[in-house]
Amino acid sequence: MTEADELLTEGQARQIITDVVQRLNALDLGLKSLIKQVCKAQSHCLEYLREISYQLGQLANPLPEMLPIPKHQFLRLAIRDVCLRYTFSQGVQVHREYLALWKMLWPLGGHLATFHSLVRQVTRILYTPQRASSLVESFNSKLRTVQYIKKHVSQEYLWLLALKHNIEPFAHGKRKGHSPIELLGIDWGTNDWVDLALTYQP
Repeated sequence: MTEADELLTEGQARQIITDVVQRLNALDLGLKSLIKQVCKAQSHCLEYLREISYQLGQLANPLPEMLPIPKHQFLRLAIRDVCLRYTFSQGVQVHREYLALWKMLWPLGGHLATFHSLVRQVTRILYTPQRASSLVESFNSKLRTVQYIKKHVSQEYLWLLALKHNIEPFAHGKRKGHSPIELLGIDWGTNDWVDLALTYQP
């Protein structure tokens, strides 16, 4: 999602990945293995984005012809509605942007029911997990366990969950005793993710 509360385009996503790789290269901390993994994940990320874009695009086809605005614009408004709701759920104040959106929607009058139906379809597509790489599926399986306990998982909670996963050594398998960060050649001097989080200075 962009700072304008809209979905990323493929070009924007590709640029973000390129920026991440450039910043990692600039650190010069022996992160070749990590950089390789980021580059490898790029194709999966872009493939996922293309699939989501295709599914969303298909929603415009069955829309009624008598809409007062073009179908693709009507769809973009529904996507923006969902994006703004998500941004608000993350604690960001978007009341002004949401009011501006509904000033555009209010003249649609009798087509608001169609809009609400479209918003539900967009939400279903964006929030339904897609099949991904085995690495992502493994993380999703752990996340689903957390969701049984916490109904709402914030971005901050996801960051902590990712930190715990990356810092803690594996308990089983051929990588037993080694953490993901360690396997990437990074030494943070501790395997205690709680201690690391508490001592972090932004």
